[in-house]
Amino acid sequence: MSYRSYICLIAFFLGWFNNLKAQEQEFLDDSTHDVHGLHTTFFLTPADLKYNISGFKPLSVNIEKIDRFTFKQKMAYKVQDLGNEGTATKSIFYTLPQAIGAHSGFYVYDAYFRNPSHQRYYDTKAPYTDGTVVFANYGSYSFEGCHARSFNKNWHLGAMFETIMSDREYIPSKIPYDRQVITYPFTLFGHYKTDNERYQLLVSFYRKEHRNRDTGGIVGKDSKVDKWLEAKAIINNNLSTADSVESGELRQQYYLYHQAVYAEPLQVYQEVMVRNTNNYFTTRTLNAKSKAFLAGNLLNKLDSIEDSTTMQTFSNEWGIKGKINRIFYQYYTREKLIKLEKINLLPRTLAEYYLGLYTRINVRDNIDFIHLHGEYLQGDFYKIHTSYKGSILELSYDQVKYRPSFLSLRYESVYRNWNKNFKPPVGRQLEGSCRIPLPGVLVKPYGRFVHIQSPIYFQHVDSAGTFSTLIEPHQEKEYAHIITWGTNINISLLTYFHLDTEIASTQVGGPAANAFRIPKWYTNVRSYYAKTFYKGKSEIETGIECNWKSSYHADGYDPITQQFFRQDDFNVYSYPIIELFFNFRIKTFRGFLKVVHVNQGLLSKPGYFVTPFYPGQLRSIDLGFSWSLFN
Repeated sequence: MSYRSYICLIAFFLGWFNNLKAQEQEFLDDSTHDVHGLHTTFFLTPADLKYNISGFKPLSVNIEKIDRFTFKQKMAYKVQDLGNEGTATKSIFYTLPQAIGAHSGFYVYDAYFRNPSHQRYYDTKAPYTDGTVVFANYGSYSFEGCHARSFNKNWHLGAMFETIMSDREYIPSKIPYDRQVITYPFTLFGHYKTDNERYQLLVSFYRKEHRNRDTGGIVGKDSKVDKWLEAKAIINNNLSTADSVESGELRQQYYLYHQAVYAEPLQVYQEVMVRNTNNYFTTRTLNAKSKAFLAGNLLNKLDSIEDSTTMQTFSNEWGIKGKINRIFYQYYTREKLIKLEKINLLPRTLAEYYLGLYTRINVRDNIDFIHLHGEYLQGDFYKIHTSYKGSILELSYDQVKYRPSFLSLRYESVYRNWNKNFKPPVGRQLEGSCRIPLPGVLVKPYGRFVHIQSPIYFQHVDSAGTFSTLIEPHQEKEYAHIITWGTNINISLLTYFHLDTEIASTQVGGPAANAFRIPKWYTNVRSYYAKTFYKGKSEIETGIECNWKSSYHADGYDPITQQFFRQDDFNVYSYPIIELFFNFRIKTFRGFLKVVHVNQGLLSKPGYFVTPFYPGQLRSIDLGFSWSLFN
């Protein structure tokens, strides 16, 4: 493009922006700030618009559970990570895959990336700014800031910036500002709608590089590292700091959703997403200990590793939808183009074609719903979902048949090598719950039965008696079933005192039971006092929370391929994690003060593991603030 073209393009955008600014002055009255606030600021997501769930929804400044700021805390410790926010993570319970088509097989950082269909788009009468900052663990911090404004009743634009800085922890002492996780994502988004809202368009751009400096966990005198806490005899990390071992993912995605409403029973939409991902693992010169931990004796002639996978995905979905009386329907077709480039995998180019149907039936006055969803992918892959969601009873059935990942099928290098021919796994899940309200008590028992035929998983490869993260994929020929029974009990006393409890028991059986390692017992107890003051303008929530699960052989972690794998050498013992918290709000200013792992050193074991070799977080005092501004 010539300089003259650049100048013309810049002049066009400047003219367009100045025109919006002129319309904004007419649309807004920023001199009367007190008029605007939560009651004049609304948001919606592409998923809300796509499935006709609702229009714009009001903002909320609820402080319930705002002290749960890490992903693991938000999930009530139902996930397994490497002991620090931003590290590789997975659920400790099995979940059916949502995607039935081709995928790279890298997933451990997915939880830290934004889903574009859940991005918030704002309609504001005054410029809206929201910022959240958390200071945690004596040096770590995270920040999230959002600014949005409506230039007129048609154009609504905004931007988001985030960062996570998690320090590495050393036992028994910690070195401040020694970063383990570093990330600076940002999002640009815009919403256009006509005066009558018969046409709406949502667009966004998202970029994030999630960097993680791997440690490999700790090394102790005991070969199984079972007694490192009692002996306090930590030598160093399994991966040397001098090796600069780093893994991560760079993701860029462009998203567009628009729809035209001809009438309530007939609407047409298109959803387009372009996603570029790069998963990488790099090292400098490796020492002997790091080599042995990563690949046993396979790295004798290799001093460093550079591994990278690039996957480009273009998804284009067209559909018609609408509402006829109490029935919402949606028919769609999706084309997906995939291009895979990898140092150690065979490059692939693949085109996929989907057909789908979704129906939602409102049985009774927006209380009881029946959901039916089916999707078919050329090649005999499919997913089926049917459910009933009511005020008392919820039932659902899911069945999926999906492609094995690229990573599980082939990998070629001196430190990992396999070429597999796996058949598509099939999963079935039956789930139900019942809501039983009693005076001052709400009981919600639930049950889940999962049947998986031919599951695929990664397993540890024994390397002459020395533990390493050397792994390979494996597929069971038979089936496994997972049965979970649990209950949620919420107790309220004198309005202000609350006790929320969840208890779950899981059993794994069948010929392929070895494919899944799940703790038999899990429980979370949260006891707190909550009260609102000054006619709802301020409130507090303070109490104690305890998380516990029974001991089990948790999955190990391989930094090279970013995969959790089955292992039998390291038992992650049971241990309660106790937290104290104080949450508060004054108008739109919110904050919390929290002590994590308050019971460190008070029990027979002064600490715990979350993943083999990776200890859990030490005691820390965390502080967070959030403020919404409307001016």
